[in-house]
Amino acid sequence: MYPKAVVIGSGPGSEPLSLEEAKAQLRIEDIFTVEDALIGSLITTGRQQVENYCEISLIETTWKAYYDTFPEVIELPKGKVLSLVEIKYFDEDNQETILPASAIDQDLNSRPALLRAVDSWPATYERMNAVEVTFTAGFGANASDIPEAIKQAIKLFVGAGYAHREDKRAANLLPRASELLIMPYRQMRF
Repeated sequence: MYPKAVVIGSGPGSEPLSLEEAKAQLRIEDIFTVEDALIGSLITTGRQQVENYCEISLIETTWKAYYDTFPEVIELPKGKVLSLVEIKYFDEDNQETILPASAIDQDLNSRPALLRAVDSWPATYERMNAVEVTFTAGFGANASDIPEAIKQAIKLFVGAGYAHREDKRAANLLPRASELLIMPYRQMRF
């Protein structure tokens, strides 16, 4: 079961595309720094657009997923899950408790990643967000971990956003070529 809410715990420490790579795509010499802030913003927006479109994390990011009770199987979104950090829950006495790792069977290779209890999930207090699952997702901690097709899609977004910066609607749309490049990485829900 997918969580009812997923929020970012701590964001990526870097972007999948460097300022130098983006400037090379735009054919802007490195000595010109007047538009570095704009280009940096386009890189971040491009990453966010790709992540939203594919429903994945690119650079290692910590997420928190919330459930009102333990489902039979926990499905973790955001693409490649790198690690399960912890599962906290409110027990029957409404006390926050950390579930021991030995009580969890993990399949982090699945898309979405799957978690289930080794025996059975503990009972929770009847409240909203009684279960909090903290995990990291992404291709890795560095830009070098990102597939080249995704980096190319972000470069195309940066180029289109730079060329159409006066048209806010056009500047924030993923170009069709970008969509085609990232289609294999899109996480689908059935």
